[in-house]
Amino acid sequence: MFNNLRISARLRLAFGILLLMLVVEAGFALRQLRTLNERIESIVDSGSVMVNTAQDMSREV
Repeated sequence: MFNNLRISARLRLAFGILLLMLVVEAGFALRQLRTLNERIESIVDSGSVMVNTAQDMSREV
């Protein structure tokens, strides 16, 4: 199938496939980074509530 194509066409096809794979991988990485960011924000938010409560309790003593 690809033997009938000229070398330039095969190279374009190969680079196109590589570019497509790169775009898909970048999209996956961005999605994972967003998920990680949401989890970190959740941890920080819940931790800051506990710290604020502990500071309030410390001031009252």
